[in-house]
Amino acid sequence: MKENVNQDTGFGEKSTDMGGRMVNKDGSFNIKRKGISVKDRASGYQSMLTMSRPRFLATIFLFYFLMNCFFTALYWLAGPSGLEGVQKVEFWDRIKELFFFSTQTLTTVGYGRINPISEAANWIAAVESLIGFLSLAIATGLLYGRFSRPRAFIRFSDFLVYTHYKGTKALMFRLVCYKDDHLLMNAEIKVNVRIVTNDLPIDFSI
Repeated sequence: MKENVNQDTGFGEKSTDMGGRMVNKDGSFNIKRKGISVKDRASGYQSMLTMSRPRFLATIFLFYFLMNCFFTALYWLAGPSGLEGVQKVEFWDRIKELFFFSTQTLTTVGYGRINPISEAANWIAAVESLIGFLSLAIATGLLYGRFSRPRAFIRFSDFLVYTHYKGTKALMFRLVCYKDDHLLMNAEIKVNVRIVTNDLPIDFSI
């Protein structure tokens, strides 16, 4: 079945409600890209910077958990003689000890009770500690990037008012900076307006 695609870009002479807003309320552009693969469209770094805070934290914790699960499996495959200090014998108890040892190695904490003794376990711990260093550096950069991004805490009125102003007619709206310690100083505002009449649309900027 052929998909019914709206060909109106929003910049023509006809006004339509099918396309919705050209600019979203958060300032991002309302664009749906087609004909490009997900691999070409995706930008992991930009996605991590712009995603919501709960989703960002969930991604960090999910990566942390999965990495530790992966290295826990490697330590298990290295055999019981690969690590010294493991006291548990039961399967799940041993898995939990290996998991927490992995968390210590990944974060380069290390409490000293459990340590690798076989060559395979030492190589696994060496690779995990390297990944831990790199992951910490990347997470620090992402956190700094998120906090350092400029953001305007501005809200607009939901409706425009067209009324008398200084002896003429004016199209007015209100905006406010809603943070206590943020002030608007020497603000410059540029407004693009489109008025559709029975004949032709009128575009102008203020």
